[in-house]
Parts: sequence; C-alpha cells; structure tokens
Amino acid sequence: MKESPTINRGATVAPRFIVGDSIFDKLSNDQQVNLVADPAKLAKVLKYHVVPGLYTAADLLDRLFLKTLEGQRLRVWSDLSELLGESELLGEEEIATGSDALNYITQDTVTPALRGSIKINGAHVTQANVHADNGIIHVIDKVLVPPFTRL
Repeated sequence: MKESPTINRGATVAPRFIVGDSIFDKLSNDQQVNLVADPAKLAKVLKYHVVPGLYTAADLLDRLFLKTLEGQRLRVWSDLSELLGESELLGEEEIATGSDALNYITQDTVTPALRGSIKINGAHVTQANVHADNGIIHVIDKVLVPPFTRL
C-alpha cells in the first residue's frame, strides 16, 4: 500500500498550496537570496500557503476567501464558469426533464475542467486533492506572496 505524503509531522490538519522547486526558480536571484536570508520573511511566505481547515477542490469552489496561517486572506475563484455555459461546464448536453432530480445530482459535480480552472490569488491549481497524513495538498503554479511583503 502506498503511503500518503506527510506535511510537517505533528502539524494540524490543513490544506496546503504547494509550489514545486521549479516555481521558486521563477523568482529572480535577488528575490531568492532575500527570502532565504530572512527567516521571518520566509516563514511569513510559507504560512501564507497554509489554510486551517480541510478543503477539497470542490470545497474551494464554495469559498470566496480563505484565511491563512499567516493571518491574511487568499482569494479563490474559477475562471471556467465565465468562459463556458453551465451545460459545457458539466461536460454534458442539456437534458430536459420534468423534475429537478438531474439538477440535484449534477449541482455538486466537479469535472476535471472545473477543478483545473480553480485559481488561488491568481495561481492556477495544477493538481488538486493530493491527500497527505495531515491535510490536503493543492499544487499551484506560482509562489503566493502576502500583501505588503517585498521579496
């Protein structure tokens, strides 16, 4: 059986917005040096990537903002609903029925296209719902920097 990844053993259960090492390479050399040279600033940036609570991709779609361990909020949205109609968003043709049963079933459906359109402060979620021992990881494509923090 494959073990779940662990995020900071002993930490509380919380989703993390994780960026790969290659994403940190997108920061300039000066920004990387400044971040590593200032442990308090590095801790602030890392805490800005952690949200108390347990949120799957479907849960993220029900939120506008998430408060981070750093204390500030992240904005959550999906840009797919602005581009497509609801039937395309669900990945199915519209089906006319005489009841609300189909709407009840599909209202909580999160398709891969919808999951792939989730943004956190402008960063795309590239991989969602990676389960770890003490949380859920959502991989994003850029480093989140708290407001009023200069790297």
